[in-house]
Amino acid sequence: MSSISPAVQKALIKLEASLDAGHSYEGHELFKTVFYRLRSRRQTVDSYVLAEAGAELQLRKGQLNCGVELACMLLDAYTTDSAPATDESVDRVLRVLRAFPSEQINEKDEEEEEEPPIDQCSKVASATVKWLKKVSGLAYAPQIYGSVASYITRCLGWMGLGLAMPHYARSNDCQSFASAVAAAAGQGYPGEEDLFIARATLHTASTPPSPSFPGTPAINSLKRARDFLSTYPIAAGHAVPSTPLVHFLDLYLEALEKQSSPLVDVLLEKYKLTLDRDPSLWDLIEKSRSMYAPAPRAPMPGMFGDLFRSMMMPGLGS
Repeated sequence: MSSISPAVQKALIKLEASLDAGHSYEGHELFKTVFYRLRSRRQTVDSYVLAEAGAELQLRKGQLNCGVELACMLLDAYTTDSAPATDESVDRVLRVLRAFPSEQINEKDEEEEEEPPIDQCSKVASATVKWLKKVSGLAYAPQIYGSVASYITRCLGWMGLGLAMPHYARSNDCQSFASAVAAAAGQGYPGEEDLFIARATLHTASTPPSPSFPGTPAINSLKRARDFLSTYPIAAGHAVPSTPLVHFLDLYLEALEKQSSPLVDVLLEKYKLTLDRDPSLWDLIEKSRSMYAPAPRAPMPGMFGDLFRSMMMPGLGS
């Protein structure tokens, strides 16, 4: 973390004193004034450090709207400056995301009506990914998604898995994902553990991977799905259940790895009744299949189909 300059330290002390005295609005406005003064003086790094530290302080003190505003000011500054995505610049955002409160904020704590903390956290994460995309830094995006997924799980427990799952699928953090799924499965109905595993595996397989860091091999979605399945027994403390649905997952991933559309068709027909236990699985299957083993187009029927084929293949029928 960058060292804190005397000007930044002074502003932080004043902000904390204002918050402790119950003068949150005055302290926040003073803080913003110092931030824009640093920007006008081109004290770029100091402005970043100030916004990050202020956002963390506000969030930890329960001032959600003010903390999010400072976080967005940091990301706006990053975007305006085309600040490169580095370990240091991304760590600033990760520290802010980790400072979000796990408990619900009392609306009386701030004058403005608040969005739910999870929505606010997602807002900051979305702004971060937008900045990363601008500066070709999307290799860092999985860390951001993982932080949001972890926050949702921290706030909502196993009941938030459905909301957290798309973020976990983008995070490349199979261990945390498996732990969250195992915890949720342990709270669900007996006999439905394989459904939790299937949703997580297919979510991962159907999520395009983020770019990799230079010099490191890309990890495709199928590899991440396999990693999830192999990590799950460690997180759950027992083997993956041996059920038709789990058998399908193994065979389906193999068919996608071979890019075999005919084999996929056979599996979908054979395991249709099993997959129909949860209709949402079909959407995930369609997405993952379109990435690795798309279904062949049906031939055009009738006279128009014959005409089209004769145009594309001269001599056909001559």
